[in-house]
Amino acid sequence: MIVFVDASPDSALMADSLFVLFAVLISSFFFIHRIVNQAKVFKTAIQSVLILGFLLVTQYLGDDKFYKLSAEHNQLEFHFVNSYFSYHFNKTEIEKVTFGTRNKGRFCYIKLYAFNGDTYQRVVIDKDVKACKETRIALNNYLGS
Repeated sequence: MIVFVDASPDSALMADSLFVLFAVLISSFFFIHRIVNQAKVFKTAIQSVLILGFLLVTQYLGDDKFYKLSAEHNQLEFHFVNSYFSYHFNKTEIEKVTFGTRNKGRFCYIKLYAFNGDTYQRVVIDKDVKACKETRIALNNYLGS
């Protein structure tokens, strides 16, 4: 087994926790605002739960960045923060591998493009751009690109 990327999902879990906190605060603010303005409690509670549910489902579906990428027997395995989104791909399904930078080149990430149009990006951003370049080269060598 070859492991190309093996990072802790902690940063993604932290971002998820902050988003959940944000969703709860928005829903609570909405609930309190409606109660202060003499709205019906039951109707307001239902609306608050619907807002919270919408925000949480949006966050859940948006969790598409991987934290681990390994290869074995011509298969690439992506491990996503949300365990329901772990995928296996044949290495011939990946079109290209790139890397990008953020914050004026202080952080970098790896991104894989599939022939079907899907993209997969690493969740934990590295501080060393050289590490992303080396990972991209190793992946391209493995893929035969």
